[in-house]
Amino acid sequence: MQIVRQKAFSYVITEPLPVRRGFYFKLAAGFQKEVDPHSGMTVNLADVDSWLNSFIQKIPENGFAVSESHPEQILLQAREFLQSCAHGRKAKLVSLSLSEERNWSLNWNESLPAGHFLFECSHFFESFHADCKPLLRIFFQWQVSSMKAYDYPYESLKLLKSCGLDSCASMEANIDKLADLCKAEIGSTSFLQKI
Repeated sequence: MQIVRQKAFSYVITEPLPVRRGFYFKLAAGFQKEVDPHSGMTVNLADVDSWLNSFIQKIPENGFAVSESHPEQILLQAREFLQSCAHGRKAKLVSLSLSEERNWSLNWNESLPAGHFLFECSHFFESFHADCKPLLRIFFQWQVSSMKAYDYPYESLKLLKSCGLDSCASMEANIDKLADLCKAEIGSTSFLQKI
C-alpha cells in the first residue's frame, strides 16, 4: 500500500524552458512502510507533511542555481531529500510528482529504469460529432531520460496534428488514430508511453 501526500508551492523557474516557466506547483510523494501491528499505521502522515514542508521551505533559500532550476533538477533534489527522510523512519519513497498547475507534470516511480521519468501533458481537441463532448482533453505520457532535450508539449501537439483527427468523426474513429501514435519516439531515449 502506498500513502501519498501533496503540497502546493510557488516558485519562478529562472531558466528558459521548453515546458514554459511555472509559478504554481504541487509536489506529491508516495511512501511505503510495513503496517505497525499495534497502531495499524504505516507512514506517519505528520512526518510526511513535515518532510514535504521542509523541502519546499528550502527552495527559496537555496535559490537554485540556473542549471538547477529545471524541474528535473528540482525533482531529483526532492527525491534525494525525501528518500533520506524516509530511510530514517524505515519507510521507502516509491513515487514522486512535480506538477505545474496549468498543463504538465514530471513524475518518478521506483519501477522506472534508472535515470528515467514520466512527463505528462495535455492538449485540447474540438469535436463537432453529435456523440462527442465538444471539447476533448487528450493526455500524453512520455518516458524520458531528460526533459532538457525536447519540448515535449510541442512534440505532443505535432503528433496530434499529424495523426489526422477528424472533428466530425466519432470518438471511436479518433481513438483508433490516436492509438497508432503510441510508442512514437524522439531520439533514442524518449518515447510516447500512453495516450
